[in-house]
Amino acid sequence: MAEKHPRDRQRGRVYSWEQLYVYPSNGNNTQLTRPEIEQLIQKVWKRVVHDNNPPTFKFSPRLRHNAGWATATNIALNPDYPLRSIVLHEIAHSILDKLFHKKFAWHGSTFLALYIQLLVKESGFKKRPLIRGAREWGLIVKDNKSLHQLMDG
Repeated sequence: MAEKHPRDRQRGRVYSWEQLYVYPSNGNNTQLTRPEIEQLIQKVWKRVVHDNNPPTFKFSPRLRHNAGWATATNIALNPDYPLRSIVLHEIAHSILDKLFHKKFAWHGSTFLALYIQLLVKESGFKKRPLIRGAREWGLIVKDNKSLHQLMDG
């Protein structure tokens, strides 16, 4: 049987939290062009994963109800939603899939910690309001020292 991610208990709450705390933006949540998206993926991937083989990017018009999806090797976005925060959301999924292959829940505490760190470092969001808002929504944000080392590496 194929290996699966642990149960994704936070998914709906993560999306609700994003609607209130990320998309209205307390940071730089601009729409990006394809070259800007590819550049952001390469920059973050090189800094966090420490290799020069970032996931392949494409716009996918088939994503009618989702903003995007990601694996360790691919990132796809709905062309209607090329927001910086959505790109960072998918990059966080891709990084965790690459480094920890299915060890963590898809929207779990480790994902959320990495995503928040990416929002802070790559978009100028304020960390405390994001974490406070996440906790108000009942989300668990793992304060993981190894993630901090990844981001600062």
